[in-house]
Formats: sequence, C-alpha cells, structure tokens
Amino acid sequence: MVESASSPMLSIDVEFSGGLEMLFSNKRLHALSIPAVGQDGKPADIAYLINYLCQNVMDDSRKDLFVLDSHLRPGILVLINDADWELEGEEAYEIQSGDNILFVSTLHGGCWDMGTDVDLNMGMDMVGIKCIHSQAHIKNVSGSLQVSTRQDGRL
Repeated sequence: MVESASSPMLSIDVEFSGGLEMLFSNKRLHALSIPAVGQDGKPADIAYLINYLCQNVMDDSRKDLFVLDSHLRPGILVLINDADWELEGEEAYEIQSGDNILFVSTLHGGCWDMGTDVDLNMGMDMVGIKCIHSQAHIKNVSGSLQVSTRQDGRL
C-alpha cells in the first residue's frame, strides 16, 4: 500500500496486548506515521488502520488471527484514547494525530497477564479490566461492558 509522499501524515501510537504483539514483531507499542487520507480519498479511519497494519506492520503470516473477512476478528477489544471503540464509532472512527489505539486479544481465554482486578490510569478516565470465569469486563466512567463468551467458555 503506497501513498503519495505529499499527503499529510498522522502520528499515532498503536499498542497490542493479550498475545497480539506476537503478530507485530513482538513489540507492544508502535509509533506510526500513517497517511491522513487513504487511496480512496476518504480520511483515515480505524478500518483503514486495520488494513494498513496488516499490509505494512504485521510481520506474521497468520493474518487471520487479527482480521476475518477484512474486519477486525471478534474477540479483540479496541480502546481509542482509553475509550471503548463502540463509543467512538468502531471502524468508522476518523483517526486524529496523537491518537492512542490499543488492540487487546481475548481469544486466549483471559485478558492481559494480570488475572485480577486492574486499574489503569490512562489519561482522564480510570479504566478497570476484570477477568472472572473467562468473562472480561471493561469499566470506565460510562459504565461496564461485558464481553460475551463462546459456548466452550473461552472469550
């Protein structure tokens, strides 16, 4: 995916956790500069970023662990500037310079490697992630979101 050298760029931080970092050079944090506008002339959004990551950053051949049918695979939580991406418009969120986007896989049956209540001070909101019997709960100032489990009890 080659973009025009003259197009404006967005500086963002992209983080991977819960095993996803293995797909991206075993690095948790990537400071990226991405085109502000895609080849289609539309502003860069999360859908564009997901494709960009697969084409330009992912060094593992197991793309299907991150995307399924050109969309983010179910079981991957996304926080945009410490807020659940569902509150921000999911794949339609237009990326801004300075954004921090965190992808957390829950496909391994847990969240992070902490296993108990965790409070993370991320900017303005306090976000707590709690794993109970293979269910992940994300709490912020707007409430709680429960991620559903599969029938085999895995996330």
